[in-house]
Amino acid sequence: MKKGAMFGLDARIALAIFGALSVISGAALYSSIQEAKIVSIATDIDEFAKAHDAYYIDVGSLMSLNTSSSPNDLRPITEELLYSTKQGWKGPYTSILDLWAVDDGYLSYDKHGMHSIHYFYAKDTTWGGSVVAGTGQICDSSNPCYLWVVIHEVEPALAEKIDIFYDNVKDFDAGNVRVYTADTNKNGKYDVVGIKKSVVIN
Repeated sequence: MKKGAMFGLDARIALAIFGALSVISGAALYSSIQEAKIVSIATDIDEFAKAHDAYYIDVGSLMSLNTSSSPNDLRPITEELLYSTKQGWKGPYTSILDLWAVDDGYLSYDKHGMHSIHYFYAKDTTWGGSVVAGTGQICDSSNPCYLWVVIHEVEPALAEKIDIFYDNVKDFDAGNVRVYTADTNKNGKYDVVGIKKSVVIN
């Protein structure tokens, strides 16, 4: 084989190897970016849960429930992290801002295209998938009551990754993460991702 032909073959092999390495490197970079995104969201979730704990330690009671919600025994007035006249309050306990002027429990959370964040006080019973949290999750004496951090308007792929991060498996209606997969706003996003944190009433 002539030297020119050998050189051409070597060049093609080198280019093929370089191309393969580029694909591998690109995939690894994408994976690292996605992992960093999930870790960032999980950090926000954990810090938001800690804000509730700090509030509870100072005030000595749970937040007031938002009576305008339906059902009205699930979502507390999360704005009490930002302002309150309750005795012992030493906030604000978070830098996340209120979403609207009314005290409806929603704070603004627009990271990675999401919309809002708040708490639930709810039992660890089955919900998620096509089943929205409702009267069956209202706290009573039959089961422990948990603090849930709830995020709205989550891309499906991102919701799945959050579920796997906490539960090691995609199981939208079980485990520490619940994903309500309705798309009420018709924007291709899941309505609710809820992450179970600490027991608030045992």
